[in-house]
Amino acid sequence: MRRRATVEFRNNLRSSLNLSHEKAVLFCSQPITRLYGANEAEPRFIGYTEDSVLRALTTALESLAAKRPQSITLLIRPHPQETDYKAPLPRNGIEIRLATQPDELEIALAVDVVVGMRSILLLKAALLGCKVLSFQPGLRGPDPLPNQRLGLGVSIYDAAALEPALEVLLFGSATAPDVSRAWDTLPPHATERVVDLVEMMLESKYELSRQAGH
Repeated sequence: MRRRATVEFRNNLRSSLNLSHEKAVLFCSQPITRLYGANEAEPRFIGYTEDSVLRALTTALESLAAKRPQSITLLIRPHPQETDYKAPLPRNGIEIRLATQPDELEIALAVDVVVGMRSILLLKAALLGCKVLSFQPGLRGPDPLPNQRLGLGVSIYDAAALEPALEVLLFGSATAPDVSRAWDTLPPHATERVVDLVEMMLESKYELSRQAGH
């Protein structure tokens, strides 16, 4: 069931996002501070905020850009509730801009790695065959995102592990998740629901193919 966008389709998506040969990362932002608080003084605090995660991500990408000749573009996808979102200033070797195009899945298919916290987009992107990384440093409590349990992508809870993981995903030999392994771990009747979800995402406009790389 692992399907990927054809090379031509993906190249067209990258072109529409003004991406050429650079490495591209999509960050799926969420209003974590609004939902769970900003620090340990607040009882709902889950160990991180969207700001702390983005700072760690940009720092890691800046470090990688200093070691690699290839430039990196970070696309930030604000959550619908983040109506006044402002992209941070560019960092050395990194172009940073907002990605507000209507179709978030097309953006995910165009980039090299999708990074987020607990966004459902990480699950959708993994099921489409994208490389995904869930980064929740210092997470308190269970991880609500099912990606790790299903073996879909990389889940990191230690800030020190972020840069090495990104280096492998962007420049190493890491492959997209094997979606077929996930079906066997789903409870009864859940498989049908997930299949329906995937089929809805894989409408004709995606022109998917097993042969193309991502």
